[in-house]
Amino acid sequence: MALKIVVGGLVVSNGKLVLVQEGKPGIRGLWNLSLGGLEENEGILDGAKREIMEETGFKVELEKLIGVYQNPVRNNGKDNVVKFIFLAKILSGELKKPSDLLEVKWVSFHELLSMPDEKMRDESIKLAARDYLAGKSFSTDLIAVYKK
Repeated sequence: MALKIVVGGLVVSNGKLVLVQEGKPGIRGLWNLSLGGLEENEGILDGAKREIMEETGFKVELEKLIGVYQNPVRNNGKDNVVKFIFLAKILSGELKKPSDLLEVKWVSFHELLSMPDEKMRDESIKLAARDYLAGKSFSTDLIAVYKK
């Protein structure tokens, strides 16, 4: 079983959040937050900011850690996926759609929570949205990066 670390966030503005529609085979058409895997030698915070920039066009500040979500049996038990999902505040940029995604759009939390589960990449998206709406969050200082 491989451990996979996924990072990204809830990009929230004016009561709405950004959703991306996957374009990759196997997950094509499914909705997701701006999330992706860490690159080699990349820290969790830097990776989350990079993923959000690549998938939305926004330079962001990570305000809070919304939560850590685990799916220990993804891909028929081949992957143990741990997601770090942050609340992201937009610093600059404009919403754009990269070529590997089908769509990138703003939706209300009500719209997201009303979407059928089978149209979502996985349940962590709605879990993170519910946690955000419930006011759950942690300081990003919990993520300590050290280099030897």
